Amino acid sequence: MRGTKLSALLIILAIGSETASAGDIEDELLAIKARLQKMEQLVERQSDTIEHQNEIIEEKSKQIEELAENSKMNHGAGNSDSWLNKIGIGGVVEVEAAYNGSDSGENSSDIVLATAEINDWISAETVLLHEEDDTDLEVDISVVSIANPDGSWFVNAGLMYMPFGFF
Repeated sequence: MRGTKLSALLIILAIGSETASAGDIEDELLAIKARLQKMEQLVERQSDTIEHQNEIIEEKSKQIEELAENSKMNHGAGNSDSWLNKIGIGGVVEVEAAYNGSDSGENSSDIVLATAEINDWISAETVLLHEEDDTDLEVDISVVSIANPDGSWFVNAGLMYMPFGFF
């Protein structure tokens, strides 16, 4: 009988400890569920933040692409019809210098910028004048000519003398 009482006592203790353990397990389960809910909320907020940042990145990428396209259009990169590809800059400068000396003691010298050619269409001519004891160095003639090399028209502008016979 003593063995049955002891067995009954052990069974009661085991059942009582299980109910106490079940309460602890239930409390732990509730705590885990609460932590899981907080983590899910945190992940949702982070997902919203990432989605918002991705939208900003896409918007900025579009703006960069538009700026790059505008830059290409303005600067003519890759476009053979661009105005930049139709302009060439080069040039020629011709200077003429002369010195005349005579036995009578009258010497003269002259330096002339005969031609300054920028390209086939545009050229310039400048003559500087210096007369000893009369004038300082001054511009005597300065003309810019614009002409189509294959055409019959031209434009001369600047400081020039009236051509002989044109009054």
